[in-house]
Amino acid sequence: MDEQSCGEFLDLLYEAPAAPDLWKPVMEGFADLVGGTSAFLSRLNIVDGTGSVVTARLDPTMVKLYFDHYASRNPLHIVSDPDQYLNGWAPRILTDEDWMPKSALMRTEYYNDFMRPHDVHSAMMVRLALDDADVCVLNVARPERRGPFTDRERDLAGRLHPHLIRAFNLGQRLSETALLGQDIAVALDARCPTFLLDERGRVRHANRAAEDLMAQDIGLRIISGRLSSARSDVARRLEGLIGSAGSPDGSRRAGGAITLTAPGRRSPLCVAAAPLRSEHLSVFAGRLAVIVWVTDQDPGPSLPQARLRERFGLTSAEGRLALALLDGASPREAAGELGLSYHTVRNQLQGVFEKTGVHRQTELIMLLMRAISPEFA
Repeated sequence: MDEQSCGEFLDLLYEAPAAPDLWKPVMEGFADLVGGTSAFLSRLNIVDGTGSVVTARLDPTMVKLYFDHYASRNPLHIVSDPDQYLNGWAPRILTDEDWMPKSALMRTEYYNDFMRPHDVHSAMMVRLALDDADVCVLNVARPERRGPFTDRERDLAGRLHPHLIRAFNLGQRLSETALLGQDIAVALDARCPTFLLDERGRVRHANRAAEDLMAQDIGLRIISGRLSSARSDVARRLEGLIGSAGSPDGSRRAGGAITLTAPGRRSPLCVAAAPLRSEHLSVFAGRLAVIVWVTDQDPGPSLPQARLRERFGLTSAEGRLALALLDGASPREAAGELGLSYHTVRNQLQGVFEKTGVHRQTELIMLLMRAISPEFA
């Protein structure tokens, strides 16, 4: 690779953290430089195989096919002992032949029914990051007619590897910062104890009120990076609450609340969770997050339609839509839940925006949160 090509690639690479749409041309450029024909950037959980994939020069239907069937049959990803694998993980560059003999790979269902039909024979796996049990890898593929990756191509990938890691990690940090937009920052700066969690329940941010609350003996703890409790019954309920709000399945994703009795308090604490979505800076589109807030009030915060009509002047239909959005549904998902057309929901949402004085769904959710919990005000 000549210095000019290297410089052009690095210029593009370091633009990608702030402009995720550039990751696809970055992947294509890297594949070209190291002799690949296609690439995909993956964030996969080493334990259960769930995750996200962004493709370049590959049939996009491969992604659904992979997660529907082949995720559990991928011998290049499945490990017999996840704990041992994670403990020994390092940001290395591997090929499929480093992982297993090519002859053994070619006898698998994964190779014959998934790789080969898409003209993939060899794979280079460029490890970028490890986050809990999630492994982030840039994968480069090439067909059989090109032969295996050469030492020269691997050396070139090695020269670019530190830059790929730095750019990817910077993008991840920017993505998490994007979750703290102006509206969410209001909640995190509020007097109400508020936590921002990622889709697996790991605490990413906590406001000062939340930190003060954690210092008290109320039963909440951060255990292995997750919001939990030393009490097993509370831990199970919290896990279910957060899991529901952060579910990648739109039909299951929903907000909710549980109550928590605490020593020295006359009334129980209410722990409520609602789904949020980072849509701007994450290369893995639509990465979910969960906002959790704790209020010292009677259990069961609710926003009945009558209260919405009284406070904001919403119609019954607009109230139902607002509640569906608060539960984490997108406008299109809400249309299905309410038995309405997407066009009708869009019109209703515009009416909700006008009556509540907001302009975006995130702003609306924060407004409804304030209505649920006076401590947000």
